[in-house]
Amino acid sequence: HQADSMIDASDPKMSLRRNASRMFDAIQTASREAINLVVFGEGFLNGYQSGDMLPELALDVADPSDLLEEVMASVNEFGLSLIFGATTSKGTYPGSLFNSAVVLRPGKEMLVVDKTHLSEFRYEGEPVVSEKLDWATGSELSPVFDIDGFKVGVEICHDIVFPEVARSLCMKGAELIVNVSAAVSGFDWFWNSVPATRAFENGVWYVHATVVSAGGQPELLEH
Repeated sequence: HQADSMIDASDPKMSLRRNASRMFDAIQTASREAINLVVFGEGFLNGYQSGDMLPELALDVADPSDLLEEVMASVNEFGLSLIFGATTSKGTYPGSLFNSAVVLRPGKEMLVVDKTHLSEFRYEGEPVVSEKLDWATGSELSPVFDIDGFKVGVEICHDIVFPEVARSLCMKGAELIVNVSAAVSGFDWFWNSVPATRAFENGVWYVHATVVSAGGQPELLEH
């Protein structure tokens, strides 16, 4: 199943709730289908390319908002795990926003994994991504944590480029690596080959989940 993630500049807070409602729907559907893990892509909750709106929309991990509390309650109610991308805040902006993956498990404390390799590149001659303008660089790789007996580690998009990230997670015991991304179209060859390479060279399962967009800039792959 796929879900787009867009932020309407005229009503960003309502957009935030709309994106969260899609997570609620997915959790309920997964529960009916006996699925134990739901994954949403990079920046899903508050929009990957939300620019100046990010300080307003960022999740305060030290003081969870009512919306985040609702998501956590849903995870506990339906008894499954959720990993989703979001911008998180750890202090006063600027310099405190991080591109993160939030990990929620029933009855467990929230885990927040920050992207350690921010990307910057041009596509077809135009600047597309300059992540250091929006986010600070994460200082630690993902912990390895348990989901239903599997040891899991998390990467965020560009982290996959560096084989040492996946290898480090596997040396800590990971049996499954989850990558949440915003995979720009035109790089199909990369996302069709590199996740399989990381899985093969480490002997683990590798899950890639990206956000999708209808007409957004940039257009995003529908993986």
